[in-house]
Amino acid sequence: MNAGSGSLPAGQATCRSCRRARRNRTCEACGSSFTAAETSQRYCSRECLPKRPQTFCEICGSEYKPTYPAQRTCGRICGAELRRQVYGWAGNRPKAERWPSRRVWYVSCDWCGKLFTATRPKAKRCGDECRRLAQIRDIKTNIMSRYRGDPAFRERMITASQDRRASRLGVASDAATISKKELITYLIKRDRGRCGICHRPVRAKTGPRRPSIDHITPLSRGGKHVLENLQVAHYVCNLSKGNRGGGEQLLMIG
Repeated sequence: MNAGSGSLPAGQATCRSCRRARRNRTCEACGSSFTAAETSQRYCSRECLPKRPQTFCEICGSEYKPTYPAQRTCGRICGAELRRQVYGWAGNRPKAERWPSRRVWYVSCDWCGKLFTATRPKAKRCGDECRRLAQIRDIKTNIMSRYRGDPAFRERMITASQDRRASRLGVASDAATISKKELITYLIKRDRGRCGICHRPVRAKTGPRRPSIDHITPLSRGGKHVLENLQVAHYVCNLSKGNRGGGEQLLMIG
């Protein structure tokens, strides 16, 4: 091959025939000549490859051909039994010498402040009790924020609370099917817009003098959640009254 016709310097470039001649070798087993496909090839075929000696399994005693020099058993089942006999379990090494399978973080509980170990760096609670109490707190916070911001939800909550209270005290309730807004509108019209406690006009829509539903005879004293036992009252008057009240009933039902 002429110098300079390839990428190698002069004297190092060879042609295809010369490279093929370099791969002509003699088999180390049978002595026949062959053309090697790889640089490290020493035998002409698989039949000339050196055979691994037959050995016996340490567990079942059967004869087998090892696939690697340190093999002591004929298969996986006998290998697991060998590890169990040597180490006391079927792993690769004794359990006491193995490293932890998962990383551990030291985290402070955001509910009780106790330091605990966790498998996740973003863990927040140390146990089921703290998790339950924190969940109750979150639910109450969400309910209160919705109670303040959603008038329809607030109305449903108040109506349901009054119904539960009447049911718990075992009193009748025929006003349970009426929403709070409709019930207050009806009571203001029936009572001519005056507070049943201080007898002053109920005109404010917000604040402490906003309209509220008052039980003339409180439920805790045996009163019923019915229209005859309801009256409109200022919110502050209703709070100041508490559970005090007599057995008087409205005479006129509009």
